[in-house]
Amino acid sequence: MPLPVPPGTGGLLPWAGLDNGAYFCWLTVGEPDDWTVVAWNPRSWFYEPHAMGAVEFLHGLLSRRIETETCGLFDEDDEDVLALSAGFAPAWT
Repeated sequence: MPLPVPPGTGGLLPWAGLDNGAYFCWLTVGEPDDWTVVAWNPRSWFYEPHAMGAVEFLHGLLSRRIETETCGLFDEDDEDVLALSAGFAPAWT
């Protein structure tokens, strides 16, 4: 693991796991509202920080505005999973 696991400061706190072994974590630096989302695959040394909260990260990932090499969620042929919810407008846009 590239960073320590909490309760140590500055560690990764996993909050979601994928079937391919990748994790989405918080980087526990500072106050919880300021934690950065980190996409990490323990099968390699590679991890990607994303300076945003979990909901914004997941929405960006599922709408394909955010790409991450760590998890490989979509193939090129996959449809946009949020295309059916075209009326959804997150508060942060």
